[in-house]
Amino acid sequence: MDRLEVDVQDAFKSYGTACVLRGLSMAVHPGTIYALLGPSGCGKTTLLNCIIGRTSLDSGTIRLAVRRREDVGYMPQSIALYMMLNIHETLSYYGRVYGIEDEDIQVQAVKLSQLLELPPFHRIVDTLSGGQQRRVSLAVSLIHNPQLLILDEPTVGLDPILSESIWQYLMKLSTEQKKTIIITTHYIEEARHADKVGLMRGGILLCEEAPTDLMLKNNCDTMEAVFLKLSYIQEKNKDMDPPVMSSTNTSSSPFQKASIFKKSCFYAELVKNMFFVWRNKPMLIFLFGLPIVVTFLFNICIGHKVTGLSVAMLNKEVENGIADCDNFHYHGCNLSFPLGCRLVKTLQSNDVNLIEFDDMEEAHFAARKNNVWGIIEVPENYTAGMLNRLTNNLKTKDHNVEASSVNVWLDMSNQNIGNLLKLDIWNAYNAYMEMLYVDCGWPVEATRVPIKINKPIYGVVVPNLTHYASPAIILLLIFYLPMSYTIGVLVQEKVLGVLERSLVAGVTLTEVFLAHGAVQIILLGIQMSLSMYVLYSVYDSPFIGDPLTTALLLLLQGISGLAFGFFVALIFDEMKNATYAALGSCFTFFFLSGMVWPQAGIHYFLLWFKWLVPVAYSVESLRSLTAKGWPISHPIVMKGFISVAAWILAFCLFAQIILRFRKGSFTTT
Repeated sequence: MDRLEVDVQDAFKSYGTACVLRGLSMAVHPGTIYALLGPSGCGKTTLLNCIIGRTSLDSGTIRLAVRRREDVGYMPQSIALYMMLNIHETLSYYGRVYGIEDEDIQVQAVKLSQLLELPPFHRIVDTLSGGQQRRVSLAVSLIHNPQLLILDEPTVGLDPILSESIWQYLMKLSTEQKKTIIITTHYIEEARHADKVGLMRGGILLCEEAPTDLMLKNNCDTMEAVFLKLSYIQEKNKDMDPPVMSSTNTSSSPFQKASIFKKSCFYAELVKNMFFVWRNKPMLIFLFGLPIVVTFLFNICIGHKVTGLSVAMLNKEVENGIADCDNFHYHGCNLSFPLGCRLVKTLQSNDVNLIEFDDMEEAHFAARKNNVWGIIEVPENYTAGMLNRLTNNLKTKDHNVEASSVNVWLDMSNQNIGNLLKLDIWNAYNAYMEMLYVDCGWPVEATRVPIKINKPIYGVVVPNLTHYASPAIILLLIFYLPMSYTIGVLVQEKVLGVLERSLVAGVTLTEVFLAHGAVQIILLGIQMSLSMYVLYSVYDSPFIGDPLTTALLLLLQGISGLAFGFFVALIFDEMKNATYAALGSCFTFFFLSGMVWPQAGIHYFLLWFKWLVPVAYSVESLRSLTAKGWPISHPIVMKGFISVAAWILAFCLFAQIILRFRKGSFTTT
């Protein structure tokens, strides 16, 4: 029996309930051109995917004379090219993947450029026409001079003269260099150039013979007539017993097991990624601009004193309200003047915008209309009641206690504004009482609550929300940016088919991940520097910890974002679904990270599951590093490092599970 280059026996393949291949058998001899013809949806692409090892059969066997992926050249039906690379970079990338030296790549590229009439090498693939892109795609499949060439619709959309020249070159490869070529085409008549034709319909081969023999045997003048005749015969016999799939799956990869890491593939991926990032200027602006914009906006918009809040004022102690207060002098221990006016002046000096009302009902109406944020009422006998209260202390009568009390009603529908306004009024009242005691020579300590707040152990006397939330902001940024970049790039590569083509060429997902990781570490270094400069230098957030330990934690957090993006990109084949998953998870991380509210205040049920949030423990760890200066050996700091490292391993494990579930293939048709 003659040796076969490709031998397919009893191949079955289904997707769900649709049986794509039904007991198909196929024989391709060395040094021949085998044209596989058939309508769309008949299973041609699925058969080729099984031959190149990207999809496994449900049952049946595939044997190849070649055992290395480097001996196979594959051109998919889609263009499957990196659009941001130029022609020379594209050919160099695939040449390096196949392990070819740069000098040999250059020689072969020039030869293919002349044959396929390629545009100048400096042209970016995205700027080429559809026909030019298809010619570049064909050149990619030929760059490493393979022994077995598998071409899926290579001449679609090409000029007839160019198509003819390609066929002449393929026949030359077959006859002179003994290359074996499997080619699918919609153009049935051009299959006359092939040594053998396989007519495929409904997942089976109707026949496989030489074109001339096939036409003579069926008494037809054209290949199209032969196909039509055989299709009618198949349709008449469709009720016959269908082929039965073997109960034992004998399908396995036709290639020998390759190393999970090759230096040439890693280098090719690394160079390709660097070109991609450098050429994509809008993405560069996003990656480097977003940390600056977010950190600046965060510091500008968050944690500052709220000013200009309007409050209704009813000073019943004087006849004409606030206007009469301008007639009094408020310095010294002068207790003959209304103390209510002294309080009014202190409130105004604390940036409280007082709007005077004569009637309480009008003031409440203004509050309900949201014209004011609250109401302050000074009683009629406020000064007399206050003096009596100061003089008699514990013996003060109830009516004097009531008269000396300033009444306040606040709009607390906005908790932040309500609490800040309450604090402003409280501070203004304390300042007013302290100044009165100082002017009268009374002990100021008597005005204060008998609790002495000393210098803080960590932080400042007046806590700053901006300082509190800074660790969460920078960690979420460092997690989000690598995640969004990885999802965007990998899902786009899947959609374009270039990731699948690279995997067919021998690139492993380990090399893809490591190459992306190497580029991301460079980007992360710049992003971390920009974010930390704005947060800790421009706006002086507290930083008393070790910079190297802090940088290491941020780097690990960025790698976890990369791993999470890699995991999401493997799950989803459409950009919109991957984007929904990314945004949904980031919003969840935002609320559970302790940025908006301390983690100790979340629902007790969620406290048990906060370890499920990749940034939960690292936020507390970073806050302890920067604001408290704790070392990595401290349990809280160490917990952050352990958590982020565990999540990196978990995401990699989840990605491996997805790969096993999908059997390493992202081809769905």
